[in-house]
Amino acid sequence: MALYESESFYIAATTDDLARLDRLKQIIVALENQMIIAAGDVNIADYSLNDGQVTIRTAYRDPTTIARAIDRFEFIYNRLASRLSNTNIVSLRDAKSFNLRQRY
Repeated sequence: MALYESESFYIAATTDDLARLDRLKQIIVALENQMIIAAGDVNIADYSLNDGQVTIRTAYRDPTTIARAIDRFEFIYNRLASRLSNTNIVSLRDAKSFNLRQRY
């Protein structure tokens, strides 16, 4: 069984992008579960992710820090997922929509 000090080390331990997506998803779900528990009791000192093969223990003091961690991990998850699916957004505009008269 592997023991990690934080979620970041758990994610960084793999170089495969699909495995990283899976690990990010596990962490986001564990943090959301912890946020639900924290809604009833604000005095949470730490949480752990234990799936039988991996154990991660991290300390969070209040629900707002958990929410910020979820936001950061979701941002990384979405960026990695869009890179894997080769999804890019392009905005096409008519030349008439540009302001060609620049005033100084």
